[in-house]
Amino acid sequence: MCKLKFRQKAHLQTHMLVHTGERKLQCRYCEKRFMRSADVLAHERQHTQDRSLLCCICDRQFYRRQNLQRHLRTHADERNHACSKCHKTFRERYHMKRHVERCKGLQTTGKFNIGAGTVAELGLSIAKRRIQKLNNELRAKELASQSGTG
Repeated sequence: MCKLKFRQKAHLQTHMLVHTGERKLQCRYCEKRFMRSADVLAHERQHTQDRSLLCCICDRQFYRRQNLQRHLRTHADERNHACSKCHKTFRERYHMKRHVERCKGLQTTGKFNIGAGTVAELGLSIAKRRIQKLNNELRAKELASQSGTG
């Protein structure tokens, strides 16, 4: 067993299911079984088409809270994960890890020229601000061209 510690007995009991593989909770609509009640509820929402979790910015609907939270980061355009080889930044850690496996270490900054220096030279927070500014400028140009004023 692992050495994780929990303050609440219920959290320990839930965690122990990871080690035993026991799946006591069954979906009301199919044979699929789950360890946690939150997972059953999220799964059952797929059967009922209940997408009650709404994005407050674009009204996109979700079954799972974690998917909504991931989606919200796309609106913020936060790129907190940087490749250690080329310094390209990513929203999701998974995408950065996948990129690092294939990266040849070329000094790039993604699809934007963010001015003098790489992300490593500028520091991540300065680079993020510059990238955000460029993203805003691009969006403004796109909106202007769509409305016929650009």
